[in-house]
Amino acid sequence: MIRNTSNGWGSVSRWLHWILALTIVGMIGFGWWMNHIPARPDRFFYRSIHADIGYLILDTNKALSLEVKSKIEALQTSIKTRILY
Repeated sequence: MIRNTSNGWGSVSRWLHWILALTIVGMIGFGWWMNHIPARPDRFFYRSIHADIGYLILDTNKALSLEVKSKIEALQTSIKTRILY
């Protein structure tokens, strides 16, 4: 089952979920490491990478949240239509 159904999430959604979860955990570890390394010239480079990946995660979460929200609204409309008729 690749696509989402009314009974469950598809394999693509599950993979995206776990990739995003592991990326978030990795970013927490990366941020901790960044704050505990001694001052050196390439520290700004690591902060830039951390910020870029963080914004990518934020945008991905926002896009996925809007997608789920639209699916929920469509389902609620469908349920209201069924109840009325």
